Formats: sequence, C-alpha cells, structure tokens
Amino acid sequence: MKERYKTPSAVFALFFKNNQVLLQKGQNTGYMDGYYDFAASGHVELNESMTEALIREVKEELAVDILKDKVEFGTFMHKFEAGVVYYNAFFVIQGDAYNFKINEPEKCSELKWADINHLPQNLILDRRLALQNIFEKVPYSEFGWDHESLD
Repeated sequence: MKERYKTPSAVFALFFKNNQVLLQKGQNTGYMDGYYDFAASGHVELNESMTEALIREVKEELAVDILKDKVEFGTFMHKFEAGVVYYNAFFVIQGDAYNFKINEPEKCSELKWADINHLPQNLILDRRLALQNIFEKVPYSEFGWDHESLD
C-alpha cells in the first residue's frame, strides 16, 4: 500500500498580561535564531494531542505547569515555508500568575513582555499573522502558499 503524505504539526503558547504578550528569542535552534517567537512552542509527538504537546512544551521551555482547562484555542495556520508544510496551532493560556523562567538557555537567549501594539521588528512574520488572527477571531489562515511558484 502507498504510504500517505505526513505533515508535521507544531503548537504555540501565548501568554498575555495587560497589553503585552510573552516572547522568547531563539538561539542555536536552526530556525530563525535571533528572532522572537511566542513564549513556548514545539512539535507534536507521536500519540500526543496538540493540547498535551502544548502543556509539555510549556513545562520544558518555561518550567511552568499549566492545566488543560486554562488552554484556549487561538487560531490554526496551514504554513508553507522553504519547501516544508506545517500545521500550526496557536493557543492562549489563561491567567497571568505564572513564574516563568528560561528552562532551555541553550535554545532561548531572552524572555520578554512585548507591547502588542509595538512588537519587535524581528518577530517571526507568521507569528504576527497568528496574533492578528487571534485578536480578530480568525480561526484559520494560510501562510506562504504562492501557488504560482509551485506549478
């Protein structure tokens, strides 16, 4: 039987406080090092739901335990970049009484709260779209699909 096409999935955690979003600056990851990303993110592993992956990634990257009932769906993005297709799910974590720390200093050089109206220039581009989608309540979007160049 022909093997089916498989697409990697990733999850992203967004924490908000007042008019700010928590960002991390990546380093030594091989993807957009020196750019800001959302507070925690990572791949969904085999036999793991997106929510389980999100909870695991937040624990691994920020040393914070979050409860499943604090996880709220934000938006979903079908992304094409550099020949790779991804399914990206963005979740908002409710509450702001978390004690964040950089738990993977080899991969993250900085955690910072950024004003959502004055985001860093070096925020990963599709993350800007995801943030806009969350505020505008857009459940699904596509990023990077230039069909003319794929023909």
